[in-house]
Amino acid sequence: MDSVRYVHFPLDSITLFRDFSNNSEVLDEIIEVSRKIVADSRDSLALIQLVGLASVEGDWKHNKWLGEGRANALKQYVVKELGLKDSQVEAAGRGEAWPWFRRQVEGLVPDGGKGITGAQAQWLLDLIDNEPSPDEREKKMKADRKLYKALKEDILKDQRNSGYVHVYYYSKPDTVAEGLNRINALIRARKYHDALNAYESRKDYLDRAKVDAEAANAYGIAMFGTAVELEKIDTLLARDAMEILHKADKMGSDCAGANIEGAEEFLQKYKEYTEQKRSQEAMKEEIEADRKERKKNR
Repeated sequence: MDSVRYVHFPLDSITLFRDFSNNSEVLDEIIEVSRKIVADSRDSLALIQLVGLASVEGDWKHNKWLGEGRANALKQYVVKELGLKDSQVEAAGRGEAWPWFRRQVEGLVPDGGKGITGAQAQWLLDLIDNEPSPDEREKKMKADRKLYKALKEDILKDQRNSGYVHVYYYSKPDTVAEGLNRINALIRARKYHDALNAYESRKDYLDRAKVDAEAANAYGIAMFGTAVELEKIDTLLARDAMEILHKADKMGSDCAGANIEGAEEFLQKYKEYTEQKRSQEAMKEEIEADRKERKKNR
């Protein structure tokens, strides 16, 4: 996702003033959009890239410094306002805003406008596309005084005092979610022990389960399923699994409630089965003891 915004700076300055020009409105918009992007990204952290450029007029090296300085000024503002890590916002200076300038000129072909003919606009496009040196482009553009006067009165007017900032938002791949999806596939295949081992192999998986209801639910299922697989229903493993499932339910998991009911039903049947088994074993022991007693008394 990308968004073009104009943040204005005083002439030849890299100091960002909120009350300069219409900066307060633009800065509020940048912060609002950035905050939504970061929030929607959850643990898959967004990278906000700010590309600063300066006017196509003037020395190229100086304008490169201006672009870098303006991008960094906006970066510090965004980092402070959103409480982000420095690594989450990237500032890049790209020198002069020729890409923006070209788009403005391209819109004047073939009919012209803003005091510039269609033929002049096409000549400018050819100059931009074929002259690699920014300083030479500016020199040839200024040579046509009438054309340059029209450019200064319109297209270049706002560029002089603007930090042309291109804002990009990149959502980094959520490797934790990808890993948990693979674990969920193991759970669906009823490979609970493998799922539990995979879950507990990485701290970031366990950390996600502390804050994400569905991740906690999956962790609880993997643990309970393992207890069943290993016939450790009466152990701490099964009790921990139930505790995690209850936490997932309180956190708002859509599935934890049904999983708790299923697990409790299983535990009840297991309890009845073990009690019946103990009763049968006790009966066998009594029968065997009685047989031995009768044999002894013969």
